[in-house]
Amino acid sequence: MFTGLPKQPPLYITPYKPPLQSTLVRFATFAFFIQAAKLRMGFNLNAVTQPNGIIQLLEVLFGCVTFSIVAAKYPFGFNSNWLVWCMFVWCFCFAATIIFLSLEISGLHSKIPKWEQIVFFYVVAACLSYLTTAVIFPVYRFQKGGCSIHFESCQYHAAASAFACLTFILYAVQSFLLKGTGKVSGYVTTPPGILKILQAFVACVIFGIVDQGRLYKYNEATQWSIFVFSFCFIVTVVILILESTGLSSKMGPVPFPTLTMAYSVLAVVLYLTATVLWPVYLIRNGPNSFFKDNNICVTFFSCLNTVLYIVDAVLSFLKCK
Repeated sequence: MFTGLPKQPPLYITPYKPPLQSTLVRFATFAFFIQAAKLRMGFNLNAVTQPNGIIQLLEVLFGCVTFSIVAAKYPFGFNSNWLVWCMFVWCFCFAATIIFLSLEISGLHSKIPKWEQIVFFYVVAACLSYLTTAVIFPVYRFQKGGCSIHFESCQYHAAASAFACLTFILYAVQSFLLKGTGKVSGYVTTPPGILKILQAFVACVIFGIVDQGRLYKYNEATQWSIFVFSFCFIVTVVILILESTGLSSKMGPVPFPTLTMAYSVLAVVLYLTATVLWPVYLIRNGPNSFFKDNNICVTFFSCLNTVLYIVDAVLSFLKCK
C-alpha cells in the first residue's frame, strides 16, 4: 500500500558561529573605541585649529588632489624619471605631513627631542621638493604633450600643476610661520644649516638630470663628476644629521667645526673639477648633442653648488677663527 513520500528526518538549524578571527577583530575595534573615548581629553585639538595646523590640513588635501589627478591620468605608470620623481615627492610629503599632524594631535610629539627642529627641517625640504615639481611637471608635460592637440590632457596637467604650486606656497608659508615662533633654533636655521640643505637639494636636482639622459656612462670625465656629486651629497647629509641631532659634539678628539671646514674646502676643490670637466665633455660632443640641454643644466647646477660650497667654506673658516 502506497503511503506517500518517505518520512524526512527533522531539520535542525545550526546557529551561526562567527570565526575566531572576526570575533577578535570586533573585540579589538570595540576596545580601541573604548580606549579612545577614555583618552579623548588627551588629544590636542588645537593642533588643527591653529594657523600651522590649518596649513597642514590644506597641504594634505592639496597634495592628495595633486597625485590623484596624475594617477588618474597615468594609471599604468610613467615613462619618465621626472614624473616618477614628482609622484614620489607628492606621495611622500602627503604621508609625512599626515604623520607629523597625527603626532601633534595625539600629543606624542612632546616626547620627541628637538621636535620643532625636525618639523622645520622637513618643511623646508618639502618646500624645496615641491618647488622642483611645480617647475618640472608643467614644463615637461606641456612641452611633450601639446595642448593644441590633446586638450583633455592639458586640463589634467594644468590642474595638477596648479595644486602643486599651491602646495608649495603652503609649505613656504609654514616654514616662515615656524621660523617666526622663535621655537626653532637648531642647526637647520643657521646659515651653515640652510646652506647644507640647499647643497643637498641642488645635488638631488643634478641626479635627476643625469639619470634622465643616462649621462653617467659615457666617459671617465662624467663618471668622475658623478662620483663628486654623490660623495659630497652623502657627506653633506651626514653632517646635517649629526649637527641636527647634537651628535657632532661627541665626535672624537678633533673639533667637529674643524672637520666641517676641511670638508668644505675639499668639496670646493672637487666641485671645481666637476664643473670644469662637464663642459669639456659637452664641447667634445658638439653643439648638436642629443642631450645638450641636460648637459647645460648639469653644468649650471654644478656651478651653483660650487658657489654654495665656497660660501660654506668661508663661514666655516670664520667660525673656526
